[in-house]
Amino acid sequence: MSNNLRIPTILLVFLFAVSNASDCVKEKIQYDIARFTSSYKEEIEHHDDVVIKNDKEAFYINITGPVKSFCKGSINISVRSHHFWCGVSTLKTIEVGAFDNQIIDSQFIISGNKIKVVQTGLFHDLQVELMDLIYNEIEEIQENSIVNLPQLTTLHLSHNKISNLHPNAIRNTPKLQWFDISNNNLKTLGPKVFDFLRKEVIVGIGVSGNNLEKIDPKAFEGLNIYTLGLDNNHLSTIPDTIFTNNKELSEIHLANNSLTSLSDKFFEMKTLNFIYLSGNDFKCDTILKLRDLFKRGGYVKESPKNGRFVKILSYDEKDC
Repeated sequence: MSNNLRIPTILLVFLFAVSNASDCVKEKIQYDIARFTSSYKEEIEHHDDVVIKNDKEAFYINITGPVKSFCKGSINISVRSHHFWCGVSTLKTIEVGAFDNQIIDSQFIISGNKIKVVQTGLFHDLQVELMDLIYNEIEEIQENSIVNLPQLTTLHLSHNKISNLHPNAIRNTPKLQWFDISNNNLKTLGPKVFDFLRKEVIVGIGVSGNNLEKIDPKAFEGLNIYTLGLDNNHLSTIPDTIFTNNKELSEIHLANNSLTSLSDKFFEMKTLNFIYLSGNDFKCDTILKLRDLFKRGGYVKESPKNGRFVKILSYDEKDC
């Protein structure tokens, strides 16, 4: 190869490397590490460093000072930490790769910050049991962004700005029991939108406080739901499949919607113990059925103060 050809080739390699370089700027991060001594006394170390490091087992790592970004290479939790917490309100971005190979086995909480996008590949192969991303500004959860979390039982995404949940955003979470996406901007629930939940696991789902107007009949297909929160939306109808396909459904929240009736399939349910329907304008035929169900089912209107177990059926009465 001539020198005339070699120089442009080297230049191209350089330009490619520059174009693919990370624009995430590392900064010093203030954080605490808490450990327990042999006498079970908590000891807290205060750190201020560019890299979050943990060289021996910790109870928690807690970010305490303002930070704008978690960059790839700015976190090195090479020895187990049970909890990772960040609620400093200033975090805007997390670079893909920042949490790769981090040894966290219980709680992973990044809440009350300014994150807008959960990017593809951001959270994968973690051993956490609880992931909490509430009270951020998340608008989008991209495809394959929360993947291969084999121990995850609880995922909180509430109080964000999510308007669409990609069907492949969350995958391979075989132990997930509680999924909460309440208080977001969802308008519809499409078919099999919760397909990442396993039918072998009895699950709870929270979709309260969105802008829901429509639920596809197949939205919850193949699931085994014990509690379902759909209150404080704009629903005028509820698919019969919710009542016919869920043999474990014990608690349902439908308060403060635009419901005027409930199908016969609802009244045929034998497993419902807690039913919340207040804030709907039911027609008289439905009110009469609810009165009958209330008497036959041994329900009460609200929880007793002594805390004993009861069955609750709440709805707004009207003259019929």
